[in-house]
Amino acid sequence: MGAPRPARGRGTGGLRAVQSARRARRGRPRRARRRAGLAAPGPLRRDAGAARTGRAAPSRPLVRAPGAAARGRLARVDRPCRNRPRARRRLRSRPCGRAPGRGSDQRDRLDSAAVPGAGGAGHGGRVRGQATARAPPYRPVRQGDAARPGGLSPAGDGEAMAVTIRRLVADARLGLRVVFGHEGLDQPVRWVVVSELPDPAPWLDGAELLLTSGMWLREEGDPRRAAEAWAGRLVEAGARAVGFGLDPWFAQIPAEIVNATRRWRLTLIEVPARTPFVAIDRAVADLNAAEARREAEQGRRVQQRLAEAGRSGRQAVAERLARELHGWAVLLDAGHQVALRAPADAGPDDGVLAALARRGDQAGRHALHEEIDGVSVAAVPLGMARERRGTLCVGSPTVGHRPMWSAGVIGTAAALLTVLDRGGERELRGVVAELLAEGDLRSAERVAGVADVPLPTRFVAVALTGQGHRRTATRLVAAGGWPAVEQAAESVVLVTPGFSEERLLALLEDGRAGLSTGRAPEQAVTAIREARQAAQLTGPGRMVVRYADTPAMELDRLLASPAAVRFAEALLAPVTEVPDGDVLIAAARHWVAANHHWDPAATAAGVHRETLRARLRRVAALSGLDLDQSADRLALALALAVGRFR
Repeated sequence: MGAPRPARGRGTGGLRAVQSARRARRGRPRRARRRAGLAAPGPLRRDAGAARTGRAAPSRPLVRAPGAAARGRLARVDRPCRNRPRARRRLRSRPCGRAPGRGSDQRDRLDSAAVPGAGGAGHGGRVRGQATARAPPYRPVRQGDAARPGGLSPAGDGEAMAVTIRRLVADARLGLRVVFGHEGLDQPVRWVVVSELPDPAPWLDGAELLLTSGMWLREEGDPRRAAEAWAGRLVEAGARAVGFGLDPWFAQIPAEIVNATRRWRLTLIEVPARTPFVAIDRAVADLNAAEARREAEQGRRVQQRLAEAGRSGRQAVAERLARELHGWAVLLDAGHQVALRAPADAGPDDGVLAALARRGDQAGRHALHEEIDGVSVAAVPLGMARERRGTLCVGSPTVGHRPMWSAGVIGTAAALLTVLDRGGERELRGVVAELLAEGDLRSAERVAGVADVPLPTRFVAVALTGQGHRRTATRLVAAGGWPAVEQAAESVVLVTPGFSEERLLALLEDGRAGLSTGRAPEQAVTAIREARQAAQLTGPGRMVVRYADTPAMELDRLLASPAAVRFAEALLAPVTEVPDGDVLIAAARHWVAANHHWDPAATAAGVHRETLRARLRRVAALSGLDLDQSADRLALALALAVGRFR
């Protein structure tokens, strides 16, 4: 069992403490005792250590509970009774025996006044007065710091950089040490899971880093067999590695854990006592968020290069796509014959591609993904189902394990090839409108220029809801609209300002519509927001609502006043002046949009909720706001709705 701390018998002093605690509990209702955080001491029993000393030891270790030091009472830190599920959930939510109120950046330890020898033979509790070397506490590096140690700088416009165990170990702030499994350090990690269960497999989904302090191992009668079974279940569930936290239960990783992970070829990481588990969770969440932002930006750059290649024809588009995805691209015509290849000698035989294209036709409008000769291949149909113009087949190692932008890049290439094949103006309008809805005006202008389809100087966004919104959107597109958004509950189409409300009512059927004010193409995101707000006010007898007729329009006029602009600038200027001010403003905007709910806001921002909380704390500190006060929350919302902060 590793290197346990020395154990000591409890003696009469410990027995008197237990008896004193029991007397103090008498006369207090159970609910009051539970509210105070006090649990009944366990019965006394003999253990291996007591056999030598002739003294009794408690079946559960006793420590001073938070807030109980002044009362001189003892509380149990082991698992509560099974008939108290609330208490059991509260215990499992505190990894490594942390006590509430100690802060997230310091590993909580057992009180030095813990009963000696409480862990039993072979486990060892902390000895009174025992010295423990303490490294400097973990300090997270915030965005905008001068340097990021450990080589964790964001990647450029090159290969995707997955979050791996190696990148976590390289972060000197965490102080992680590889005990076994250096060959598994390059495996990607998606999540961090903290568990003190002997069988955490049912709660795993694969590609996790599991963190534990070994509390469960202390309760097993046969630690070696329990560790073997535990490691085997983790491997079967797809866990990438195990991080074992030192203190409070073990001074070093038990030999049973080391041997079990070595037998199952599972990477084992030692987590020092100074590093809280939440710091590792935060590091993985921040790295994943940074990768998502980098990949999205890289996808926009690739789409721009594809649009530029479109000026030189279909062959140039296919060659550029093959280079960007480090693979090959083959275009088949409507008869499933190869029209062009890039590179010229790449890709499977014509017959294999033809069979793939036929299967793609049966799949409908969606792309088909298969593996051919060990290469992941995507088959994307060109044109509508009624007038199929061909199939674009792309093979690349990054398609099966593709970055987030691969699907969008292949879709853009398919739209360009359709346009360059003539007669694809309707599909092109859809691609351009989607780029405008994402706020990417430059790519929209380049794609529109490839097919010589000029952008209108102004748009009106039409948000369609109701059961027939897709049919209505199809009619609007056929009448010259630009399809921007198509979702299960709504469709958004951009039309020219001359499109009359009477004409829209004739196309609506049983749906409803919200209309924005006239906006320039670079304001398409604002137009879509206005249309959606107007659509929320529709109802029986009110099928079409214009944003200009809503109270929100009057609020916009007020927020556009010079006084409102001065107020917003004065409040948020300190936030925008820091290096990562844009990130902080975006975090505040997501939080306000989610009605101050942390989980939906974190999901929309693509970060962990604790990362979002940290960013909002910085916003509050820089702006001088107290975001626990409703008036300050309103001030932040109004400032974010003004001018350039919108």
